[in-house]
Amino acid sequence: MNIAIDRSGFGLAAVASLWDSMAESYETNEVRAEFNLTGAQAKAYLTVFEADKVAIETEIGQPLLWHNPPDTRSARIYVRRTANLRDRSSWPELHDWLLRRLEELRKTFAKRVRMLALPMPE
Repeated sequence: MNIAIDRSGFGLAAVASLWDSMAESYETNEVRAEFNLTGAQAKAYLTVFEADKVAIETEIGQPLLWHNPPDTRSARIYVRRTANLRDRSSWPELHDWLLRRLEELRKTFAKRVRMLALPMPE
């Protein structure tokens, strides 16, 4: 599920993945709440957010994962947790966890996105 956040090129996503990126395995699964940056300026905007990393993580209340893949026009900042997606009885709790994390990300990043100079000077 993708959710727009104030401006083009910025969004939130709720992800349920059969691949556990920390364990590098399909034996366990994960859910992620993500703040995504896309487009030609994604890397420049990520640099702006990285300069405020301590404040952002303090506001969220936990360390975030900062994913900046090379040779792409995208990046993401996210929080994840291991899950067993095959256990349907855990879904309500996972949905609640995702909702709370997405709300934290929106509250933290929406105001920062609004304050960005668009487009970024080169």
